[in-house]
Amino acid sequence: NYVGSGPFILDTWNHNSQIVLKPNPNWTGAVKPTLTEIQMSMTTEPAQAQAAYEAGDLDMVLTPSEDVQRVKADPVLGPQVVELPQLSITYYGYNNGIDPKTLKPFAKCADLKVCPTMNKDFRIALTQAIDKKAFIDATFAAVGEPANSFVMPGIPGYQPDLDPYPFDLTAAKASMDKALAAIGVASAAELGELKFGFNSGSGHEPRVAFLAEAWRQAFGLETEQIGSDFSVFLDQRTAGEYMLSRNGWGADYPHANNQLGLFVCGGGNNDVQYCNPDFDELMTQAAAEPDPDKQVGLYNQAQTILMNDAPFIPLRFATTVYEVQPYVGGLTITPSDSQLPGDMFYETIQMLKR
Repeated sequence: NYVGSGPFILDTWNHNSQIVLKPNPNWTGAVKPTLTEIQMSMTTEPAQAQAAYEAGDLDMVLTPSEDVQRVKADPVLGPQVVELPQLSITYYGYNNGIDPKTLKPFAKCADLKVCPTMNKDFRIALTQAIDKKAFIDATFAAVGEPANSFVMPGIPGYQPDLDPYPFDLTAAKASMDKALAAIGVASAAELGELKFGFNSGSGHEPRVAFLAEAWRQAFGLETEQIGSDFSVFLDQRTAGEYMLSRNGWGADYPHANNQLGLFVCGGGNNDVQYCNPDFDELMTQAAAEPDPDKQVGLYNQAQTILMNDAPFIPLRFATTVYEVQPYVGGLTITPSDSQLPGDMFYETIQMLKR
Protein backbone atom coordinates (compact mmCIF):
# COMPACT_ATOMS: atom_id res chain seq x y z
CA ASN A 1 0.00 0.00 0.00
CA TYR A 2 2.94 2.31 -0.59
CA VAL A 3 1.79 5.74 -1.83
CA GLY A 4 4.09 8.20 -3.60
CA SER A 5 3.60 11.54 -5.32
CA GLY A 6 6.92 11.85 -7.15
CA PRO A 7 7.83 11.30 -10.80
CA PHE A 8 8.22 7.54 -10.27
CA ILE A 9 6.15 5.03 -8.33
CA LEU A 10 6.93 1.63 -6.87
CA ASP A 11 6.31 -1.24 -9.27
CA THR A 12 7.90 -4.21 -7.49
CA TRP A 13 10.03 -4.76 -4.41
CA ASN A 14 11.84 -8.04 -3.96
CA HIS A 15 13.27 -7.63 -0.50
CA ASN A 16 17.05 -7.71 -0.26
CA SER A 17 17.24 -8.08 -4.04
CA GLN A 18 15.71 -5.35 -6.18
CA ILE A 19 13.30 -2.42 -6.29
CA VAL A 20 11.73 -1.46 -9.61
CA LEU A 21 10.27 2.00 -10.18
CA LYS A 22 8.11 3.11 -13.12
CA PRO A 23 6.91 6.57 -14.20
CA ASN A 24 3.99 8.00 -12.25
CA PRO A 25 1.13 8.59 -14.73
CA ASN A 26 -0.24 11.30 -12.42
CA TRP A 27 3.03 13.26 -12.19
CA THR A 28 2.35 16.95 -12.88
CA GLY A 29 5.91 18.28 -12.63
CA ALA A 30 7.34 20.47 -15.35
CA VAL A 31 9.92 17.85 -16.33
CA LYS A 32 8.52 14.55 -17.59
CA PRO A 33 10.60 11.41 -17.09
CA THR A 34 12.27 9.90 -20.14
CA LEU A 35 13.25 6.69 -18.35
CA THR A 36 10.66 3.95 -18.65
CA GLU A 37 11.96 1.97 -15.69
CA ILE A 38 14.51 2.23 -12.88
CA GLN A 39 15.98 -0.99 -11.52
CA MET A 40 17.56 -0.50 -8.10
CA SER A 41 19.83 -3.36 -7.10
CA MET A 42 20.01 -4.05 -3.37
CA THR A 43 23.14 -5.58 -1.88
CA THR A 44 24.98 -5.30 1.43
CA GLU A 45 28.28 -6.26 -0.18
CA PRO A 46 30.03 -3.22 -1.70
CA ALA A 47 32.55 -5.40 -3.52
CA GLN A 48 29.72 -7.28 -5.24
CA ALA A 49 28.17 -4.03 -6.47
CA GLN A 50 31.53 -2.76 -7.73
CA ALA A 51 32.11 -5.98 -9.66
CA ALA A 52 28.66 -5.72 -11.20
CA TYR A 53 29.38 -2.14 -12.30
CA GLU A 54 32.68 -3.08 -13.88
CA ALA A 55 30.93 -5.95 -15.68
CA GLY A 56 28.43 -3.48 -17.15
CA ASP A 57 25.49 -4.75 -15.10
CA LEU A 58 24.98 -1.48 -13.20
CA ASP A 59 24.85 2.08 -14.52
CA MET A 60 25.91 3.71 -11.24
CA VAL A 61 27.63 2.47 -8.11
CA LEU A 62 28.81 3.74 -4.76
CA THR A 63 32.55 3.04 -4.91
CA PRO A 64 33.77 0.91 -1.98
CA SER A 65 36.39 2.68 0.12
CA GLU A 66 39.00 0.03 -0.56
CA ASP A 67 38.60 0.55 -4.32
CA VAL A 68 38.61 4.36 -4.47
CA GLN A 69 42.29 4.87 -5.24
CA ARG A 70 42.37 1.98 -7.74
CA VAL A 71 39.29 3.30 -9.52
CA LYS A 72 40.61 6.87 -9.67
CA ALA A 73 43.87 5.65 -11.20
CA ASP A 74 42.17 3.40 -13.75
CA PRO A 75 42.24 4.89 -17.29
CA VAL A 76 38.69 3.71 -17.99
CA LEU A 77 37.01 4.03 -14.60
CA GLY A 78 38.79 7.22 -13.51
CA PRO A 79 36.85 9.54 -15.84
CA GLN A 80 33.60 7.97 -14.59
CA VAL A 81 34.21 9.04 -10.97
CA VAL A 82 31.88 11.58 -9.40
CA GLU A 83 32.91 13.03 -6.01
CA LEU A 84 30.08 14.62 -4.08
CA PRO A 85 30.25 16.42 -0.70
CA GLN A 86 27.23 15.26 1.24
CA LEU A 87 25.17 16.44 4.17
CA SER A 88 26.05 13.39 6.22
CA ILE A 89 28.22 12.37 9.13
CA THR A 90 29.89 9.21 10.36
CA TYR A 91 29.83 8.97 14.14
CA TYR A 92 30.11 6.22 16.72
CA GLY A 93 27.92 6.23 19.79
CA TYR A 94 28.66 5.68 23.44
CA ASN A 95 25.95 4.15 25.58
CA ASN A 96 24.92 7.02 27.87
CA GLY A 97 22.78 4.68 29.92
CA ILE A 98 19.33 6.31 29.76
CA ASP A 99 16.42 4.03 28.89
CA PRO A 100 14.51 5.89 26.12
CA LYS A 101 11.22 4.46 27.36
CA THR A 102 11.49 5.51 31.02
CA LEU A 103 14.11 8.30 30.74
CA LYS A 104 15.79 6.68 33.74
CA PRO A 105 19.10 4.80 33.81
CA PHE A 106 19.00 1.21 32.66
CA ALA A 107 18.89 -1.12 35.67
CA LYS A 108 22.13 -2.76 34.58
CA CYS A 109 23.86 0.64 34.61
CA ALA A 110 23.49 1.09 38.35
CA ASP A 111 27.01 -0.34 38.42
CA LEU A 112 29.36 1.85 36.39
CA LYS A 113 31.67 -1.11 35.92
CA VAL A 114 28.94 -2.56 33.69
CA CYS A 115 28.24 0.74 31.89
CA PRO A 116 31.48 2.74 32.05
CA THR A 117 30.40 4.89 29.10
CA MET A 118 27.89 6.56 31.42
CA ASN A 119 30.89 8.37 32.89
CA LYS A 120 31.54 11.62 31.02
CA ASP A 121 35.31 11.54 31.51
CA PHE A 122 35.39 7.99 30.13
CA ARG A 123 33.63 9.20 26.97
CA ILE A 124 35.93 12.20 26.72
CA ALA A 125 38.98 9.94 26.99
CA LEU A 126 37.75 7.71 24.18
CA THR A 127 37.14 10.78 22.00
CA GLN A 128 40.54 12.33 22.69
CA ALA A 129 42.30 9.07 21.80
CA ILE A 130 41.19 9.03 18.14
CA ASP A 131 43.15 10.64 15.32
CA LYS A 132 40.25 11.32 12.97
CA LYS A 133 42.39 12.20 9.98
CA ALA A 134 44.24 8.89 10.32
CA PHE A 135 40.88 7.12 10.68
CA ILE A 136 39.63 8.67 7.43
CA ASP A 137 42.89 7.99 5.58
CA ALA A 138 42.97 4.36 6.68
CA THR A 139 39.31 3.37 6.38
CA PHE A 140 37.73 5.81 3.90
CA ALA A 141 40.59 5.99 1.38
CA ALA A 142 41.35 9.55 2.59
CA VAL A 143 37.95 10.74 1.30
CA GLY A 144 36.04 13.06 3.65
CA GLU A 145 36.77 15.67 6.30
CA PRO A 146 37.22 15.23 10.08
CA ALA A 147 34.04 16.04 12.01
CA ASN A 148 34.21 17.64 15.45
CA SER A 149 30.55 18.57 15.86
CA PHE A 150 27.27 17.22 14.48
CA VAL A 151 25.67 19.90 12.31
CA MET A 152 27.29 19.51 8.90
CA PRO A 153 29.04 22.11 6.74
CA GLY A 154 26.50 23.74 4.44
CA ILE A 155 23.74 23.77 7.06
CA PRO A 156 22.93 26.96 9.02
CA GLY A 157 24.31 26.42 12.50
CA TYR A 158 27.51 24.64 11.47
CA GLN A 159 30.22 25.57 13.99
CA PRO A 160 33.67 25.07 12.41
CA ASP A 161 35.52 26.08 15.58
CA LEU A 162 33.61 23.78 17.94
CA ASP A 163 36.05 21.03 18.94
CA PRO A 164 36.03 20.50 22.71
CA TYR A 165 38.03 17.25 22.72
CA PRO A 166 40.66 17.18 19.95
CA PHE A 167 43.07 14.28 19.45
CA ASP A 168 45.51 14.39 22.37
CA LEU A 169 46.80 11.15 23.88
CA THR A 170 48.23 12.83 26.97
CA ALA A 171 44.91 14.51 27.72
CA ALA A 172 43.10 11.26 26.90
CA LYS A 173 45.08 9.31 29.47
CA ALA A 174 44.43 11.98 32.10
CA SER A 175 40.70 11.84 31.36
CA MET A 176 40.74 8.06 31.54
CA ASP A 177 42.58 8.07 34.90
CA LYS A 178 39.92 10.41 36.28
CA ALA A 179 37.15 8.20 34.89
CA LEU A 180 38.59 4.96 36.25
CA ALA A 181 38.90 6.47 39.72
CA ALA A 182 35.22 7.44 39.64
CA ILE A 183 34.18 4.03 38.31
CA GLY A 184 36.22 2.28 40.98
CA VAL A 185 38.76 0.25 39.02
CA ALA A 186 42.52 0.54 38.74
CA SER A 187 42.75 -0.04 34.99
CA ALA A 188 40.58 -0.19 31.88
CA ALA A 189 41.45 -3.86 31.53
CA GLU A 190 39.41 -4.58 34.68
CA LEU A 191 36.25 -3.54 32.81
CA GLY A 192 36.47 -6.63 30.61
CA GLU A 193 35.48 -6.55 26.96
CA LEU A 194 33.06 -3.74 26.12
CA LYS A 195 30.46 -4.77 23.55
CA PHE A 196 31.10 -2.89 20.30
CA GLY A 197 28.24 -3.34 17.84
CA PHE A 198 27.99 -2.73 14.11
CA ASN A 199 26.06 -4.00 11.10
CA SER A 200 28.23 -6.47 9.24
CA GLY A 201 28.85 -6.76 5.53
CA SER A 202 28.77 -3.03 4.74
CA GLY A 203 32.43 -2.10 4.99
CA HIS A 204 32.34 -1.21 8.69
CA GLU A 205 34.72 -3.91 9.89
CA PRO A 206 37.98 -1.98 9.29
CA ARG A 207 36.55 1.16 10.93
CA VAL A 208 35.46 -0.72 14.02
CA ALA A 209 38.86 -2.43 14.13
CA PHE A 210 40.68 0.94 13.83
CA LEU A 211 38.82 2.44 16.79
CA ALA A 212 39.09 -0.70 18.90
CA GLU A 213 42.83 -0.91 18.35
CA ALA A 214 43.34 2.78 19.14
CA TRP A 215 41.53 2.37 22.46
CA ARG A 216 43.42 -0.82 23.23
CA GLN A 217 46.76 0.84 22.63
CA ALA A 218 45.89 4.02 24.52
CA PHE A 219 44.25 2.48 27.59
CA GLY A 220 44.50 -1.31 27.43
CA LEU A 221 40.74 -1.28 26.84
CA GLU A 222 39.41 -4.47 25.27
CA THR A 223 36.29 -4.72 23.12
CA GLU A 224 34.08 -7.49 21.82
CA GLN A 225 33.36 -6.53 18.23
CA ILE A 226 29.89 -7.80 17.35
CA GLY A 227 28.74 -7.77 13.73
CA SER A 228 25.05 -8.44 13.14
CA ASP A 229 22.41 -8.28 10.44
CA PHE A 230 21.29 -4.66 10.09
CA SER A 231 17.79 -5.16 11.52
CA VAL A 232 19.17 -7.07 14.51
CA PHE A 233 21.85 -4.44 15.05
CA LEU A 234 19.31 -1.60 15.01
CA ASP A 235 17.12 -3.26 17.62
CA GLN A 236 20.04 -4.05 19.90
CA ARG A 237 21.58 -0.59 19.55
CA THR A 238 18.30 1.11 20.45
CA ALA A 239 17.87 -1.20 23.43
CA GLY A 240 21.29 -0.17 24.75
CA GLU A 241 22.86 -3.61 24.47
CA TYR A 242 26.20 -2.18 23.28
CA MET A 243 28.57 0.16 25.09
CA LEU A 244 29.95 1.32 21.72
CA SER A 245 28.18 1.25 18.38
CA ARG A 246 28.49 2.35 14.77
CA ASN A 247 26.21 5.12 13.55
CA GLY A 248 25.70 7.68 10.83
CA TRP A 249 23.21 10.30 9.74
CA GLY A 250 22.30 11.98 6.47
CA ALA A 251 20.28 15.19 6.43
CA ASP A 252 16.62 14.72 5.55
CA TYR A 253 16.56 18.49 5.05
CA PRO A 254 19.28 21.14 5.56
CA HIS A 255 18.32 22.43 8.99
CA ALA A 256 19.99 22.09 12.39
CA ASN A 257 16.78 20.71 13.90
CA ASN A 258 17.05 17.65 11.68
CA GLN A 259 20.55 16.99 13.01
CA LEU A 260 20.37 17.92 16.69
CA GLY A 261 16.84 16.61 17.11
CA LEU A 262 18.29 13.12 17.21
CA PHE A 263 19.51 13.69 20.75
CA VAL A 264 16.44 14.93 22.64
CA CYS A 265 15.43 12.82 25.62
CA GLY A 266 13.61 9.70 24.44
CA GLY A 267 13.88 10.65 20.75
CA GLY A 268 13.17 7.90 18.25
CA ASN A 269 16.65 8.15 16.74
CA ASN A 270 18.48 8.78 20.02
CA ASP A 271 20.58 5.64 19.70
CA VAL A 272 23.18 6.84 22.21
CA GLN A 273 20.69 6.86 25.12
CA TYR A 274 21.50 10.52 25.87
CA CYS A 275 19.29 12.85 27.91
CA ASN A 276 20.06 16.41 29.02
CA PRO A 277 17.06 18.66 29.93
CA ASP A 278 19.14 21.81 29.31
CA PHE A 279 19.79 20.66 25.75
CA ASP A 280 16.10 19.82 25.28
CA GLU A 281 15.01 23.26 26.53
CA LEU A 282 17.21 25.04 24.00
CA MET A 283 15.92 22.77 21.22
CA THR A 284 12.34 23.69 22.19
CA GLN A 285 13.16 27.40 22.22
CA ALA A 286 14.92 27.19 18.86
CA ALA A 287 11.99 25.40 17.21
CA ALA A 288 9.64 28.17 18.31
CA GLU A 289 11.94 31.08 17.35
CA PRO A 290 10.80 32.78 14.09
CA ASP A 291 13.94 34.89 13.63
CA PRO A 292 16.45 32.76 11.66
CA ASP A 293 19.54 34.38 13.18
CA LYS A 294 18.27 34.01 16.75
CA GLN A 295 17.22 30.46 15.94
CA VAL A 296 20.73 29.56 14.77
CA GLY A 297 22.14 31.06 17.97
CA LEU A 298 19.93 28.80 20.07
CA TYR A 299 20.89 25.75 18.05
CA ASN A 300 24.55 26.68 18.49
CA GLN A 301 24.06 26.82 22.26
CA ALA A 302 22.34 23.43 22.18
CA GLN A 303 25.08 21.87 20.07
CA THR A 304 27.77 23.24 22.38
CA ILE A 305 26.10 21.53 25.35
CA LEU A 306 25.80 18.33 23.33
CA MET A 307 29.42 18.23 22.23
CA ASN A 308 30.71 19.13 25.70
CA ASP A 309 28.79 16.13 27.07
CA ALA A 310 30.58 13.85 24.55
CA PRO A 311 27.71 11.37 24.14
CA PHE A 312 29.28 10.14 20.88
CA ILE A 313 32.41 10.66 18.83
CA PRO A 314 31.93 12.55 15.56
CA LEU A 315 34.39 11.28 12.98
CA ARG A 316 33.79 12.26 9.37
CA PHE A 317 31.79 14.64 7.22
CA ALA A 318 31.24 12.70 4.03
CA THR A 319 32.50 13.22 0.56
CA THR A 320 31.12 10.30 -1.38
CA VAL A 321 32.73 8.73 -4.43
CA TYR A 322 30.50 7.23 -7.10
CA GLU A 323 31.02 5.88 -10.57
CA VAL A 324 28.59 6.70 -13.36
CA GLN A 325 28.63 5.12 -16.80
CA PRO A 326 29.31 7.67 -19.55
CA TYR A 327 25.97 6.96 -21.23
CA VAL A 328 24.02 8.23 -18.20
CA GLY A 329 23.13 11.90 -18.60
CA GLY A 330 20.88 14.56 -17.15
CA LEU A 331 21.99 14.09 -13.54
CA THR A 332 20.82 16.85 -11.18
CA ILE A 333 23.29 16.36 -8.33
CA THR A 334 22.69 17.75 -4.82
CA PRO A 335 24.40 17.31 -1.42
CA SER A 336 21.18 15.65 -0.23
CA ASP A 337 21.43 12.75 -2.67
CA SER A 338 20.79 9.62 -0.67
CA GLN A 339 22.23 6.56 -2.39
CA LEU A 340 23.41 7.69 -5.82
CA PRO A 341 24.07 10.99 -7.59
CA GLY A 342 20.91 12.61 -8.93
CA ASP A 343 18.48 10.48 -6.94
CA MET A 344 16.52 13.54 -5.77
CA PHE A 345 15.52 14.24 -9.39
CA TYR A 346 15.00 10.98 -11.22
CA GLU A 347 12.86 12.77 -13.81
CA THR A 348 15.90 14.53 -15.32
CA ILE A 349 18.04 11.40 -15.76
CA GLN A 350 18.48 10.25 -19.37
CA MET A 351 20.02 7.21 -21.02
CA LEU A 352 22.25 8.48 -23.84
CA LYS A 353 23.58 6.52 -26.78
CA ARG A 354 26.29 4.04 -25.82
